[in-house]
Amino acid sequence: MTSGRTVIHNPATPENVKRRQFILDSLEKSGLEWSEEIEENRVTITYHGQPKQRARTADRKPALPPPATLERCLRSQRDCDPDEREYWDEMIRLAAQREHCTVSRIAIRTGHGADATAETWAVMVSEHLAVNRGRECWTITHVQTGLAAGTASTFRDALRIAQRVAEWPEWGIVRTPADVTPEFRRKAREAFGVAA
Repeated sequence: MTSGRTVIHNPATPENVKRRQFILDSLEKSGLEWSEEIEENRVTITYHGQPKQRARTADRKPALPPPATLERCLRSQRDCDPDEREYWDEMIRLAAQREHCTVSRIAIRTGHGADATAETWAVMVSEHLAVNRGRECWTITHVQTGLAAGTASTFRDALRIAQRVAEWPEWGIVRTPADVTPEFRRKAREAFGVAA
């Protein structure tokens, strides 16, 4: 049980008008019963009762955004500024661990010359195949040669197709770009056609 009395002298001054209003608003919100005696140079506010139970606000931190997916990390790392590369490298490692995927840095061919290669992150599908982000699509890359074996518009499609063709025995025969014969290309197109 709560009870008490507040006396406000000189109730007509602006600061005491505000004080009186604040006290009355607080008593109204608290649920206490109150009465007010107004005299010429003072106001007496008397209150009593049981205050309302306030709902406790949860002491929770605001919800964190969902963690970045591996797909988003691979896409962002490819297009990021050099200053952000280390950050996205770590985000790729964390996302891969969270999604139970194996990632590695692989060399990919960037042109027709023998030395035209670049290193990029890729999701390892098998000993011979990996999925990495290309310029405008997802690329299924032959790991030993760095050559693109196929492409897909989405990350999930690229993984699905790569997993279906990963067991193809001819992948182990190819060690250099010179090993990619017209016959090999024809068989590879057939394998990808069946997988898609």
